[in-house]
Amino acid sequence: MTKRQVRAIAEVLGAPAALVHKTPTADLESLVPGRPDEEALGVGYDALDDFLEERPVSEEVFRTVLGHYRRTEHKRRLPVTPS
Repeated sequence: MTKRQVRAIAEVLGAPAALVHKTPTADLESLVPGRPDEEALGVGYDALDDFLEERPVSEEVFRTVLGHYRRTEHKRRLPVTPS
């Protein structure tokens, strides 16, 4: 699900606005605790959601998202196991 979809569902379910619109952080993946995901990724969630929903995005957003995808390709492979 996209961030946009999660927020829409949370609002419909009556989640507190402070929680729905809280700035996401990935503290475990960063040496800078509290750093917003959007800052670490170099692209905002609205633009990322547009990309995932196949809406038009700028060339810069496209290159940034594709670059992250390519750099993390190894995480989508099955681990090597003994024969």
